[in-house]
Amino acid sequence: MSKGDYDRIVSERDELKSKVAELEAVAAKAEAAASEKKAEEDKQEVITNEPGVYGDIHYFIAPVSIVNRVGQWTIEEFEITGLDKSYDKNHIRIDYTCVGTGDRGLIEFFCYDKDGYQVDKFFLSVGTNSNTNKFKVQEQRDISTETVRIDIE
Repeated sequence: MSKGDYDRIVSERDELKSKVAELEAVAAKAEAAASEKKAEEDKQEVITNEPGVYGDIHYFIAPVSIVNRVGQWTIEEFEITGLDKSYDKNHIRIDYTCVGTGDRGLIEFFCYDKDGYQVDKFFLSVGTNSNTNKFKVQEQRDISTETVRIDIE
Protein backbone atom coordinates (compact mmCIF):
# COMPACT_ATOMS: atom_id res chain seq x y z
CA MET A 1 0.00 0.00 0.00
CA SER A 2 1.36 3.39 -0.91
CA LYS A 3 1.74 6.30 1.50
CA GLY A 4 -0.99 8.21 -0.44
CA ASP A 5 -3.50 5.33 -0.12
CA TYR A 6 -2.74 5.04 3.59
CA ASP A 7 -3.21 8.78 4.15
CA ARG A 8 -6.51 8.71 2.21
CA ILE A 9 -7.84 5.77 4.28
CA VAL A 10 -6.79 7.46 7.55
CA SER A 11 -8.47 10.69 6.43
CA GLU A 12 -11.72 8.86 5.51
CA ARG A 13 -11.62 7.02 8.84
CA ASP A 14 -11.15 10.28 10.77
CA GLU A 15 -13.98 11.90 8.80
CA LEU A 16 -16.29 8.93 9.56
CA LYS A 17 -15.36 9.07 13.27
CA SER A 18 -16.22 12.77 13.28
CA LYS A 19 -19.63 12.11 11.66
CA VAL A 20 -20.35 9.30 14.15
CA ALA A 21 -19.49 11.65 17.04
CA GLU A 22 -21.83 14.31 15.62
CA LEU A 23 -24.67 11.78 15.22
CA GLU A 24 -24.13 10.48 18.77
CA ALA A 25 -24.27 14.06 20.09
CA VAL A 26 -27.53 14.71 18.20
CA ALA A 27 -28.99 11.43 19.48
CA ALA A 28 -27.96 12.28 23.06
CA LYS A 29 -29.61 15.71 22.78
CA ALA A 30 -32.80 14.16 21.37
CA GLU A 31 -32.84 11.56 24.15
CA ALA A 32 -32.32 14.26 26.80
CA ALA A 33 -35.12 16.38 25.32
CA ALA A 34 -37.47 13.38 25.24
CA SER A 35 -36.57 12.52 28.82
CA GLU A 36 -37.14 16.13 29.93
CA LYS A 37 -40.50 16.24 28.14
CA LYS A 38 -41.58 12.97 29.79
CA ALA A 39 -40.49 14.28 33.21
CA GLU A 40 -42.55 17.46 32.66
CA GLU A 41 -45.58 15.41 31.59
CA ASP A 42 -45.17 13.17 34.65
CA LYS A 43 -44.88 16.26 36.86
CA GLN A 44 -48.06 17.75 35.38
CA GLU A 45 -49.85 14.42 35.85
CA VAL A 46 -48.84 14.35 39.49
CA ILE A 47 -50.02 17.93 39.98
CA THR A 48 -53.43 17.29 38.43
CA ASN A 49 -53.91 14.04 40.34
CA GLU A 50 -52.74 15.18 43.76
CA PRO A 51 -55.33 15.51 46.54
CA GLY A 52 -56.53 19.05 46.94
CA VAL A 53 -56.67 19.95 43.25
CA TYR A 54 -59.59 19.68 40.83
CA GLY A 55 -59.22 21.31 37.44
CA ASP A 56 -57.76 24.75 38.15
CA ILE A 57 -59.11 24.92 41.72
CA HIS A 58 -56.86 24.11 44.68
CA TYR A 59 -58.52 23.44 48.01
CA PHE A 60 -57.44 22.78 51.55
CA ILE A 61 -56.47 19.24 52.37
CA ALA A 62 -58.30 17.62 55.28
CA PRO A 63 -58.11 16.81 58.10
CA VAL A 64 -58.60 20.22 59.65
CA SER A 65 -60.16 21.37 62.90
CA ILE A 66 -62.36 24.45 63.03
CA VAL A 67 -63.48 26.34 66.11
CA ASN A 68 -65.60 29.46 65.88
CA ARG A 69 -68.25 31.25 67.93
CA VAL A 70 -70.93 28.83 66.75
CA GLY A 71 -69.24 25.47 67.28
CA GLN A 72 -66.37 23.19 66.47
CA TRP A 73 -65.79 20.62 63.75
CA THR A 74 -63.18 18.26 62.45
CA ILE A 75 -63.29 17.86 58.70
CA GLU A 76 -61.81 14.49 57.83
CA GLU A 77 -62.36 14.74 54.09
CA PHE A 78 -63.17 17.51 51.64
CA GLU A 79 -63.16 16.77 47.94
CA ILE A 80 -64.37 18.59 44.86
CA THR A 81 -65.98 15.93 42.69
CA GLY A 82 -67.15 17.98 39.71
CA LEU A 83 -67.16 21.34 37.94
CA ASP A 84 -69.88 22.54 35.62
CA LYS A 85 -71.37 25.69 34.10
CA SER A 86 -73.59 27.74 36.35
CA TYR A 87 -76.63 29.94 35.86
CA ASP A 88 -74.50 32.84 34.63
CA LYS A 89 -71.12 33.44 33.07
CA ASN A 90 -69.62 34.84 36.31
CA HIS A 91 -70.07 31.60 38.25
CA ILE A 92 -69.17 27.94 38.05
CA ARG A 93 -70.89 25.10 39.84
CA ILE A 94 -68.80 22.81 42.01
CA ASP A 95 -69.90 19.43 43.33
CA TYR A 96 -68.21 18.52 46.58
CA THR A 97 -68.24 16.07 49.45
CA CYS A 98 -67.39 16.99 53.03
CA VAL A 99 -67.06 14.38 55.80
CA GLY A 100 -66.36 14.99 59.47
CA THR A 101 -67.65 15.33 63.00
CA GLY A 102 -68.93 18.32 64.91
CA ASP A 103 -71.69 20.58 66.13
CA ARG A 104 -74.84 21.68 64.38
CA GLY A 105 -74.13 24.89 62.50
CA LEU A 106 -72.53 26.54 59.50
CA ILE A 107 -68.97 26.06 58.27
CA GLU A 108 -67.66 28.94 56.16
CA PHE A 109 -65.56 28.31 53.03
CA PHE A 110 -63.67 31.15 51.32
CA CYS A 111 -62.87 31.46 47.61
CA TYR A 112 -59.75 33.31 46.44
CA ASP A 113 -58.57 34.50 43.04
CA LYS A 114 -55.08 34.13 41.53
CA ASP A 115 -53.88 37.27 43.32
CA GLY A 116 -55.05 36.03 46.73
CA TYR A 117 -58.13 38.24 46.99
CA GLN A 118 -61.31 36.78 48.46
CA VAL A 119 -63.84 36.75 45.62
CA ASP A 120 -66.61 34.59 47.09
CA LYS A 121 -67.63 32.42 50.04
CA PHE A 122 -70.16 29.73 50.78
CA PHE A 123 -71.52 27.93 53.83
CA LEU A 124 -71.91 24.25 54.60
CA SER A 125 -74.84 23.48 56.89
CA VAL A 126 -74.14 20.69 59.37
CA GLY A 127 -77.23 19.17 61.00
CA THR A 128 -75.77 16.85 63.64
CA ASN A 129 -77.25 16.24 67.10
CA SER A 130 -74.01 16.59 69.06
CA ASN A 131 -70.39 17.51 68.50
CA THR A 132 -69.41 13.83 68.33
CA ASN A 133 -71.83 12.93 65.53
CA LYS A 134 -70.40 12.20 62.11
CA PHE A 135 -71.68 14.00 59.05
CA LYS A 136 -71.33 13.55 55.30
CA VAL A 137 -72.58 16.31 53.05
CA GLN A 138 -72.66 16.10 49.26
CA GLU A 139 -73.73 19.38 47.67
CA GLN A 140 -73.39 21.74 44.76
CA ARG A 141 -72.45 25.40 45.08
CA ASP A 142 -72.11 28.22 42.60
CA ILE A 143 -68.87 30.14 43.08
CA SER A 144 -67.04 32.91 41.24
CA THR A 145 -65.30 31.87 38.02
CA GLU A 146 -62.24 33.76 39.34
CA THR A 147 -61.80 31.16 42.11
CA VAL A 148 -58.50 29.30 42.03
CA ARG A 149 -58.36 28.34 45.74
CA ILE A 150 -60.94 27.34 48.35
CA ASP A 151 -59.94 27.41 52.00
CA ILE A 152 -61.27 27.42 55.54
CA GLU A 153 -60.11 30.01 58.04
